[in-house]
Amino acid sequence: MRFLFRVDASSAIGAGHAVRCATLSRRLLLAGHTARFLCGSATGNLNAWLKSEGLEVMQLPPQM
Repeated sequence: MRFLFRVDASSAIGAGHAVRCATLSRRLLLAGHTARFLCGSATGNLNAWLKSEGLEVMQLPPQM
């Protein structure tokens, strides 16, 4: 099964949501599923952290 997590998190807001989703996605990967993240590109985002955890991140373009 394939899962897509939509996460907008930064150092200011949403970090807990990102951490919980990362934990869930690691468990899904261990169970043989595919998990990806679709994230915003706001200043201070946690995209680099998600990638450092071995998770696949697709970054949305900045909003105007």
